[in-house]
Amino acid sequence: MREFFYEELRPLLAQIRKRMFSDTIPYGELVAELYIHLASDGWRRLDTFSGANGSRLRTWVSQVAWRLFGAMREAIISTECLGSMPPDAEPEASCGGLQAVVDVHNTLERMPNRRYAEVLDLLMLK
Repeated sequence: MREFFYEELRPLLAQIRKRMFSDTIPYGELVAELYIHLASDGWRRLDTFSGANGSRLRTWVSQVAWRLFGAMREAIISTECLGSMPPDAEPEASCGGLQAVVDVHNTLERMPNRRYAEVLDLLMLK
């Protein structure tokens, strides 16, 4: 498992880290968030990978990762954490870190009343 996330996916996650987060998020945080995302609900997301037409797991995970971190980036930008951080600061010390943003995003995603979740997102976060 470690080889997959830290070797096989390193180029992908390094690219996401650079393009989406300007290298401000630690690599290990990205790995942890992707792992948690894939492992949630008893690895339910992995059940959608079929390997049809010779597709590889790495290719499938890359699509999942771009979507996941794209959504997280929007949440982080809305908190203005990245723009207000000194270049040498740790994200966790400056604005509560990626984990807090991810926790709020995941909580809103799980709310059964989508309309209420959107209202909370618009009024309190954006």
